[in-house]
Amino acid sequence: MYRKEKQKGIKIIRNGSALARNYRFDKEKIDFNFRPVKITVTNGQLAYEMKHLLKKLETRDPGRFQQLRQLNSIEPVALFKIKEGPVASWEIIKYPD
Repeated sequence: MYRKEKQKGIKIIRNGSALARNYRFDKEKIDFNFRPVKITVTNGQLAYEMKHLLKKLETRDPGRFQQLRQLNSIEPVALFKIKEGPVASWEIIKYPD
């Protein structure tokens, strides 16, 4: 999704509609030949993020919580490259196992 939005943003800038919308930016600072990168994240961090999401949904959207808690695994967006490992060392653990 990020890549599509980024590309959409470049189209807006290239075709001039950004100017018509009164966006203010310096076109010289935009690299129109950018290459998307992947962010490496551990499977432990991904699992923790899912647990965190479920805890929020449990009170905020019980119906969605019931749907998502049934999942055996999740597929991250293409922006992420998953590797084996624990929760990130910088994470403040609110929901221990």
